Amino acid sequence: MKNFKLLSLFILAMIGLNSCDTEDDIIFVAQEPVGFTLTNSTLPEYVLTASTGANIGERFTWNSADFGVPTNVSYDLQRSIKGDFSDVVLVGTTTSNDIAMTIGQMMTVAKEAGLDADATTPAPNMGSFAVRMRAYVGNGGAEVFSDVKTIAVKLEEKAVEFSVAESTWGIVGSAAPNGWDGPDAKFYTTEENDVIVAYVTLKEGEMKIRENNTWGGDFGDADVNGVLDQDADNNIKVKAGTYKVTIDWSDNSYKLEKFYWGLVGSATPNGWDGPDTKLEYDFTTDSFKTRVQLKDGELKFRFNDTWGGDYGDADVDGVLDQDADNNIKITAGYYLVTANFNTLEYSIEPTEQ
Repeated sequence: MKNFKLLSLFILAMIGLNSCDTEDDIIFVAQEPVGFTLTNSTLPEYVLTASTGANIGERFTWNSADFGVPTNVSYDLQRSIKGDFSDVVLVGTTTSNDIAMTIGQMMTVAKEAGLDADATTPAPNMGSFAVRMRAYVGNGGAEVFSDVKTIAVKLEEKAVEFSVAESTWGIVGSAAPNGWDGPDAKFYTTEENDVIVAYVTLKEGEMKIRENNTWGGDFGDADVNGVLDQDADNNIKVKAGTYKVTIDWSDNSYKLEKFYWGLVGSATPNGWDGPDTKLEYDFTTDSFKTRVQLKDGELKFRFNDTWGGDYGDADVDGVLDQDADNNIKITAGYYLVTANFNTLEYSIEPTEQ
């Protein structure tokens, strides 16, 4: 009887161990998502001009890809000149459900495709390229692709030289750099007669739009509907950040976009992880610049602290590009860094501390 009891205990123990092993071996298998598509509408044609290179050309949106497992999903915006993605190039990566492509990025693709805005050359000024989204989990073990959208573009030659000037309008408020007393953060003119723009770093607080640093006839947004008004209690609430503020006086519409160019890399104060060293807008040259102490190393220019559409200089010719292996090598010192994202010309000049 004693031997029988010992044998029974041994069998029960083996069953228990087998049960534990079975639970530990549970594996989540990612399923291919259904209906993963781009949801934004595209224009029949995108007219590309050098003066609007830093503006957003198109913001792509999509429905979430569900792989059937509790894990984060990453999304790549890819583009292809051939259209079959045998020449696929990464535009940007995100974990959200939208990503922007600037006019400058579109112009880069157009020029790679051989388009030219100069009417005196035989090269065409119209063409197209394809975009799609890639969704994947982990390091890309499971992936799926969205539908493909065709982006038709036209390179337009700048007919008249335009000079940016200070506008009479400005931003005032607790969120503005100089508070409610001013002087106000400046707006600048654009090639569109009714459109003005400001590049400004705001604090968390409230702001209004007024002319010539004076009260009376100032604008806010009481309905929070993106249209300026002169109603009571119309202060515009904003969160801290660096913004591009655009106003179209033809319909009083306005928008605030997170917007800044910065330097990233081993040569910069915060290395490759950032946050990036921000460039400030200079209306006299319609460019972005900063004075900065750099280390021996390399750097690149990128937008909003994010990868995808970043710029370097593969040919070391003073013109920014998005080619491979285009990090810009730097020797330690103090520099004035200037970049024009309309023409993609830049300079890194030694300066005093």
